[in-house]
Amino acid sequence: LAAHYKYKEVKEGELDENLDNWLEKVRELLDNQSANAIDFVNDFTLNLVTDEITTFTPKGKPIILPKGATVLDFAFNVHTQLGINCMGAKVNYKVVTLDHRLKPSDQVEIITSNISYPKEEYLSFVKTSKAIQGIKNYLRDYRRGFTDEGTKKLQTIFLEIEIEYNQENIDKLSKYVGIPQNIDLFYKVAKNEITEEDIRHCFDKKKSKKSTWMFLKNPFAPKRDKEQGKLTLKEEIERQIERNPEQVVIKQNMENMKYITAPCCRPVPGDDIVGLIRENSIEVHRTTCNKAIDEMSKFGHRIIKAKWRENEKITFLAGIKIKGIDRKGLLQELTGVISEGWNINIRGLVMESSEGLFEGTMMVYIYDAEQLSRLIKNIESIDGIDSVRRI
Repeated sequence: LAAHYKYKEVKEGELDENLDNWLEKVRELLDNQSANAIDFVNDFTLNLVTDEITTFTPKGKPIILPKGATVLDFAFNVHTQLGINCMGAKVNYKVVTLDHRLKPSDQVEIITSNISYPKEEYLSFVKTSKAIQGIKNYLRDYRRGFTDEGTKKLQTIFLEIEIEYNQENIDKLSKYVGIPQNIDLFYKVAKNEITEEDIRHCFDKKKSKKSTWMFLKNPFAPKRDKEQGKLTLKEEIERQIERNPEQVVIKQNMENMKYITAPCCRPVPGDDIVGLIRENSIEVHRTTCNKAIDEMSKFGHRIIKAKWRENEKITFLAGIKIKGIDRKGLLQELTGVISEGWNINIRGLVMESSEGLFEGTMMVYIYDAEQLSRLIKNIESIDGIDSVRRI
């Protein structure tokens, strides 16, 4: 524990108080029964910080955080439920978003909403172990709600492919897909992120040749060379296509196959894309999609080459997440920017506002990625808009 502190000029009382605060954080990590060993080590190291900032609640209570901490870190360090329902804050009486980075002596008042809950993407910007663990615990509890559905579905698939449903075979499947926790496994089965086809591959129970598809050879099987680890998903796909084009290209006469754009990343013409084979369709993803990257690492046999058909004027549904400072007339100005001169139809717009801060999701029909990029830049120019990103 002494290694946590560097020699510095502090009063004995201050050192004792810092030590007590740090030991309290470690105790909370040890008391968390849901965290596995790797999570514990990762979260523990986050507490070994030397650069700290002191922020304050509206009542003047000091909250010590690591340098670079955000509003959401502050909320979780005050109270877990405050972090779960956090949608932003007033920092020095100015409304900011929950990913706003705090500075020394900032006064922070958390803004909450009963319909705001943690998302996995929040893990990309929080800095404290308490925030990280709070988000992970919430997501774990949410996924636990799909355990019964996933279990029943997995039992049905095991019965169909004549595999005994027992812990040994569940463990074998978990190892095959790279998901060690049963909660996450059942969740992905329930959400069809792990399909019957994947399970058949795990136990080498291939369908007959009369079935709709033949299984493709896995061109993305893990390699032990150092070069592959440096490649992006797009580069890896291009390399494998160049090596074995006949294994990953869909034939033109396969008219019975249905193509759908993935709702997780909503690709549009102009995006670099890749196809994922599903039960009776081909799901098209952007090559930068986290889900596509995850599935490539676990289910390489489902990855296929895909490209846009040229010279077709078809609109595609795209999503935009908008955050900013609420003000009178903002919604009217926002819809005006979209509708005037852009030839864009709005399918849906959901806005939530609380104490001067708003967050909204907009679904629009656009023709290609270039048009969407121009639209996002136009929205960013509106006064009061803090961030605009594609979803």
